[in-house]
Amino acid sequence: MLSRYTVEVKSATESDPEATIGYDRPLRTFFYRLFPTRKRMHAPFG
Repeated sequence: MLSRYTVEVKSATESDPEATIGYDRPLRTFFYRLFPTRKRMHAPFG
């Protein structure tokens, strides 16, 4: 089972109001996606 949360992340010069952090229980791993990229701007989660 996967848990995923949207959070706002800020650095000194950038912010990402749609950053994602989560946990993959079967793999026992945390994951995150911060700061937009060109690909992410066009795809909702890819």
